[in-house]
Amino acid sequence: MDTILLRPAGAADRAAIARIWHASAGHGGAPNLPSPSFLRERVEAALGTLWPEVTVAEEAGEVVAFLALAPARGVLEEIFVQPDRIGQGLGRRLLDLAKRRMPGGFTLYTWAQNAPARAFYERAGLVLTQEGRHPERGHPVVHYAWTPGG
Repeated sequence: MDTILLRPAGAADRAAIARIWHASAGHGGAPNLPSPSFLRERVEAALGTLWPEVTVAEEAGEVVAFLALAPARGVLEEIFVQPDRIGQGLGRRLLDLAKRRMPGGFTLYTWAQNAPARAFYERAGLVLTQEGRHPERGHPVVHYAWTPGG
């Protein structure tokens, strides 16, 4: 893990971010998984707008995870780790970065049936706040919040 570099995402990282998003969401069993091309378009549109801060985890020149934050809104927009790297501490490092960047707290949501992600968030001190539906796709989601000292 010492060889992992966390750095701001650049334009050259867009394809890798979309690839990791698709692979990781598919690994988690996400319903109605968008196509890789849809996710690439979403990354293109979101970087710098909906996602003002994007950090990538890079090892030996390869992007292996990413974190998208909207600190002004207190939202962790996306956090995804390449499936073959899950369980190696990358997600925790990125989540710890989110806590440092949004020390007043933040919210996020995930697919309701994604038990590994839910367990990860709960181990990290996030609290389930509500259940609902994905705003675009309609499948069940759960909302979590992290507050300092919470």
